[in-house]
Amino acid sequence: MNKKFKISFLILICFTLMSCPAAHFYDYEYNGISKKENYGYSRILYSEKTDIIIKCGFFVTRIGRVKGLAAFIQFDNKLKNINKSDISINSSTYGALSFESELAKPTASDFDSDFTFKIPIESGSERKILKRIKNDTITIKIKGKVFEFIKKE
Repeated sequence: MNKKFKISFLILICFTLMSCPAAHFYDYEYNGISKKENYGYSRILYSEKTDIIIKCGFFVTRIGRVKGLAAFIQFDNKLKNINKSDISINSSTYGALSFESELAKPTASDFDSDFTFKIPIESGSERKILKRIKNDTITIKIKGKVFEFIKKE
């Protein structure tokens, strides 16, 4: 009986560890017309022939308990002339998000560059920050065009 209990307990622990997410990400919704992509990204018409894919939200990592706001932007390869200085991102609650990284896609695809902008949030629990960012707006300006994302509920 003792051996069966140990094996059952080990299996339970394995399932518990495997099912816990590495982080939580709370999406902001695009305030306009967009097509939803996988994993909460929004495909937005940038010009007549080009799209951009954007995801904005609040994240909490389980390892290190890092919290903050983030915006991920992918540009169509027809928009190669856009760089980080052409983009400004602001939260109505926490202010400007700073440039974090630019990653080149290793595979051939329509979207070949990623821009990541983040702002860390130091104080407050996850629940308190979620209350604070209710109805928060993240405004993204790219070469004069404005895109707004709103945190609802």
